[in-house]
Formats: sequence, structure tokens, C-alpha cells
Amino acid sequence: MVEMSCGSGALSRIVLLACVVLLFSSGAALSASTMVEAFKEYQAALKTGDIIKADEAGERAWKLAAQAGKSKTEAVLAYNLAELRLRYLPNADALTPARRMAEIKASGVAVSVEQEKIAIALALSEYKQNKSGENLRLLKQAVKSYKTSELPATYSLFSAEMDLIRNAIEKGQWKQVNGLSIGAQQSYQENGLSDTNLLIDLKFLQIASIVKFDMRRKANRYQQIFQDIYDLRALLPEDEPVESYYKFQAWLGAVNAYLDSRSRRSGKLVKLVYRDADETKSDLCPEFVWDRSDLPEYPHKQLEKEYVGAAVIVYNLNQDGETENVSIGYEVPSELFGKYATIAVEKWHGHFVSNPSKECLTKLKFVAVSFKLSSW
Repeated sequence: MVEMSCGSGALSRIVLLACVVLLFSSGAALSASTMVEAFKEYQAALKTGDIIKADEAGERAWKLAAQAGKSKTEAVLAYNLAELRLRYLPNADALTPARRMAEIKASGVAVSVEQEKIAIALALSEYKQNKSGENLRLLKQAVKSYKTSELPATYSLFSAEMDLIRNAIEKGQWKQVNGLSIGAQQSYQENGLSDTNLLIDLKFLQIASIVKFDMRRKANRYQQIFQDIYDLRALLPEDEPVESYYKFQAWLGAVNAYLDSRSRRSGKLVKLVYRDADETKSDLCPEFVWDRSDLPEYPHKQLEKEYVGAAVIVYNLNQDGETENVSIGYEVPSELFGKYATIAVEKWHGHFVSNPSKECLTKLKFVAVSFKLSSW
């Protein structure tokens, strides 16, 4: 995306900005015109994060520019509006301004916005309105062209990559998922986005895609991705672990079970560099010893489909060393893995070497359960 700032302080990186002096080529004083005032209102709303007000002012400025016959101004404002709606207002009409911007560019008007940016915004708007095969093809083509242009990523590019990822997952095209997830992570960084959960999900998608088509089972293909996820969130076993920690442990367990499966048990697994020696922390009571902790058998229905699976199970221990309040913290990827792991943990039991503390009995504990893959 192109960013231009007006006055002091840069505005949104997502929306193309242009100074009034660049938008309006006339030398006449236009400060009192409704068009300029609408544009200023649009800028002010962006600064305060009032997206609805920015959208209303942006559309008003765009229409006033069209009425005044100022094609260059109209084109820029139309692009602004399309980009704004594609990111923040998914139910709003981004297609009409995107089409108008493309029409003006195609007519030969010297617009400062690059053709690749116009094309990706238009293709994405078309696809979001109608997910036809032809629109999907055009979206893929626009993404490919944009990637070869070496322009900084726009939000439209990132959003397009996310839509293509969803489509590839639906079709089971996991090699495409891998490439798209890597590309989307780069676009995420270039756009300065701050949703860490979204970035982590993209990395998990990258891991899942490698599992789907990787037959060599090399730990180093996963090592850095897991380490990046850990470092992004500082995923430590806190007193009250959150779902993101359970999810991380479930995926780590699933991948390591996959790496260690069949006759390829080389012991080369994903091993993370933890912070402050947190790998030594245990979510079991230090005075407790398991007498029975059998792992579950691999679900046969999932074995047929060659799924990779693991589950993080949450539980309490009672005074007699039995598990209770057993539930699923997170499972990868299907309900059967959590169900089978829960059944196994419900049968676990052990004994206390010394009298358990109240904290030991009341604090929730969790364990990442992997599956026996002997039949693989």
C-alpha cells in the first residue's frame, strides 16, 4: 500500500492517503468546498479510529469529486474507500469504488496508484461478492502478479491470500496452503498488523500443510516454526494456562508423534529452547507418582485417513490418586482424538508419596497425550 501523510503524523498504513494539495490540482482556494471538508473529515475519522464516520465521509468526498469531474481525485478516493471497506467493513460495498478506480485507470488518466494495487483490490472485491470459479482464477492471477511486482504488501493482498488459503484447505491442496501461509505471514509483517493470534494460526497452518505432504519427516522442517510460535507468545505453563498454550502443546505432541511413527523412530524430534528453564516445570504434583498412565490407541477411522493427532487433557487429582473432572483442553485435529485421550486419562491413577497439599488437589493439571502409532 501507498502511504502519504498530510500535516503532522502519518495516518493509517492500510488506507491510501493523499494530501489535499495533491488531490486538487486547481490553484483556487478550495478550503471551504464541501469536497475538501469531506476529505478532511475522512482523515480526522481515520486518526481517531472511527471507521463508520470515515467510510461515510470517504464516500461523500468520492461522489463530490465525481460530480466535479476531477478524475484523478475521484480515482484516489475510490481506491481509499475500497481498501477501507475490504479491511474494516466486510459487508459494505467495496466493489463499486474498486471498479470505478479500475475504469479511470484504464481510460488513460495518469493515476499515481500502481496497476497491481488496483488489480488486487478489484479482484478481491469481485471474489468476496461472488466466489465463482472465474473470480477465483482472477484472484489467483492478481496475487501472482502482485507478488512478482515486489511492491509493499497492501491489506488487500493479505486478505486475498487468506481467502486463497481457505479455498485450498477446502480442496485439500496442502502444498498450496504451505506457500500461501508463508506468503500471508510476510504480508502480515509488511502491513504492520498486530493480531498475534492470527499470525500464530498462520504458522500452525504452515505446520499442518507440511505434515500433509512431507514424507521425509525431518524435525528441522518444523523446529523453527514451533520456536517462532513459542517466542511470539512466551507460551509458558502459567498457573492458569490459556487455550493458546494447550493448542501449542497439542500440535507439538501431534508433530512429534508423527516424526516418531512407523519404522522411522530416530529420536529426532522438535525440541524447543524454553525461557528460564521452563521445560523443567511439571503440571503434576511433585509428590505424586503414576501407577497407570496408558496411552490411548490411535483412532482407526483417523488412521485410515492418515491424520496426525494429539490432545491436551485437563484434570484434577483426588486424595486417592484418581483423575477426575477430566476434559479436553485442545485437540488436533478431530473430536476423536480428544475423546479417546479423555477415555484413557479417566483410567489413569497413581499414589501420593506424602500427603498432598490443598493446592495440589484443587489446581487444574494438564497433560499432552500422544497416540500409539504401532500399526502405522
